[in-house]
Amino acid sequence: MNRKKLLIFLAAEAAVLLALVFAAGNWPEIFSSLFAFPFEQLGAALGALSQRGGFGNGLALAVWGGVSLAPLAFALGHVGDRTRRWENLSLAVLSLALLAVLRLMARPGSLAAQVPLLGELGASVIKGAMGCALYSLLALWLILRLLRLFRGGDTARLLEYMRRLLCVLCGLFAGLIALGSGAELAAALKEVQRPLDYFISVLGFLVSALPYVLDISVTISGVSLLERLQAGDREQAENAADKLSRLCCAALGAGAASAAGFNILQLLLLQKLSHISVNVELPVLSLAFVLGALLLARLIGENRRLRDDNELII
Repeated sequence: MNRKKLLIFLAAEAAVLLALVFAAGNWPEIFSSLFAFPFEQLGAALGALSQRGGFGNGLALAVWGGVSLAPLAFALGHVGDRTRRWENLSLAVLSLALLAVLRLMARPGSLAAQVPLLGELGASVIKGAMGCALYSLLALWLILRLLRLFRGGDTARLLEYMRRLLCVLCGLFAGLIALGSGAELAAALKEVQRPLDYFISVLGFLVSALPYVLDISVTISGVSLLERLQAGDREQAENAADKLSRLCCAALGAGAASAAGFNILQLLLLQKLSHISVNVELPVLSLAFVLGALLLARLIGENRRLRDDNELII
């Protein structure tokens, strides 16, 4: 995936997730929990089909079984491969979990009868917990698959896997913009009382999202570095490493400066705002990632200097 297509995909992903965040807040009867998507909606569709009886009921059973057993069918296709046994086990558990969760999502009455905590916690919490359980099983399978690929790949393959993983990481950062910063924006807009509150709410969203935007820039720069390494172009790889190093330093500084500036601006506009949200935030994930990328860039730069020194000695 080239850089332009990747940026278009990330923008589309963030827009869809932001729409889901606002939908979960404004239409709880359809989107009771963000983490229950799309299992809640699929379950509701299956429930509506089954209520029609006859052909509708048969179609609902077919879709329910097909969706739920798809992971198990994929695992059975590699049942003889001992290196995939843990992956296959996770897929089998995922299929069983899908069977149970979709059935409960399709029949809210059954969900209320079988989950005693429903009345205490609420349907949205229970549905969100079931969705998180399914996503965690899917994440387990992906991690097991990556571990198998990393363990058995040569250097060229590992570089390709790393490049793909960085693209996935860009998607994760885009998702965090929507699910984290977007959720904060939705909550802030509900408390707006004065015209200037709208501006501060949107500005707060931009400040909160900036570290993840910078992470995406660093990640894309890292992808360019890996592409140079794959191509065997040592000089271009070293130039890309220097660029990555500078970008990492700028990202760390810009994120901290934007948060401090936003806090000061709120204090200056204190009399014109209905409420303020002054926080000292330390984006640990962004910080760890950028520092890791900076370390990689510095190591490549040191390797270049050592090679130059050796050539001078020779």
